[in-house]
Amino acid sequence: MKWTSRLRSAVRASVTTLVTALWCAAPAWSHHSFAMFDHDKFLTLDGTIRNVEWVNPHSWIFLDVADPDKPGTAVTWAIEGASPGIFSRQGFTRKDFAAGSRMKIDIHPNKDGSMAGQFLRVTFPDGRVVGDLSTPIDVLRGKGAAN
Repeated sequence: MKWTSRLRSAVRASVTTLVTALWCAAPAWSHHSFAMFDHDKFLTLDGTIRNVEWVNPHSWIFLDVADPDKPGTAVTWAIEGASPGIFSRQGFTRKDFAAGSRMKIDIHPNKDGSMAGQFLRVTFPDGRVVGDLSTPIDVLRGKGAAN
């Protein structure tokens, strides 16, 4: 009887541990891929910050950019960025993206043509460039892989 009781306790503990581990891993399964972005294309958006959502797992930057089809109007681009922690390690904070600030943001645009994309780097009005500086945007543009 004692052996059976110990076995049941061990099985119960193992099942509880397994269920807990799977439950904790569930958020990782729900994270999306980056397949929606066209990694062969680069765009530089020159615009004004509408607002920023400084949240996990990804921050969002909403940038108003002049609409080339309708002079005098703007369209809002939704730019998916890194987490606040990663942005901080790259050298900027939420305050750098104050509403009304003008800046240039390099992105990989969405494949579906929507006004959205993946953040690569930003050029602030003072000339400071922050973000993924390893992205060979200028080199690829020279080879015709641009906009």
